[in-house]
Amino acid sequence: MLSLWAKTSGTWINVVLVLLGTGSGLLVRGHLPRAMQDVITQAMGLITLFIGMQMAQPLTQIDAGQIAGVIVGMVSLVIGGLLGEWWQIEKRLATVGDALKARFGGGSRFTEGFIAASLLFCIGPMAILGSLNNGLSGDNTILVVKGTMDGLISIALTGSYGAGVGFSVLPVVLYQGGLSLLAGLL
Repeated sequence: MLSLWAKTSGTWINVVLVLLGTGSGLLVRGHLPRAMQDVITQAMGLITLFIGMQMAQPLTQIDAGQIAGVIVGMVSLVIGGLLGEWWQIEKRLATVGDALKARFGGGSRFTEGFIAASLLFCIGPMAILGSLNNGLSGDNTILVVKGTMDGLISIALTGSYGAGVGFSVLPVVLYQGGLSLLAGLL
């Protein structure tokens, strides 16, 4: 039986990296030219594309009866998007972001930063697969890679949006930590 730390270590490492990125972003805010923020964003976009292609490759080998694995992947993405809209995830995050902004103060873009970072850090296969892998086997590798990417992108996001980016660790803990703990029950 895995310990609580073994099941959720990737999530906590991810949280620390996002907070370090946010702190760094706040320190260089106003001093980091937009072009440099763009370089960080573009570099993370490229690595995300590379990792995504690697993770999607097995879909071409899935045989779900008469349905190709790529179609299963497409249908899954559409269903996930529809469920997100139905559950009004973005609207609910905006409500939480506004409450955090009122409670802790923050600039005019606080809620935007909270929403953008929360969605960016929680949506995607690395968050899901990494959490499941961490909870089932204690292997946090995927979440550490994801956390490193999240921490770096936090620098650029914080430069644009401010401290709201750092508060995205709350949904990250709930989402990734929750998935890891649920997986650990299996």
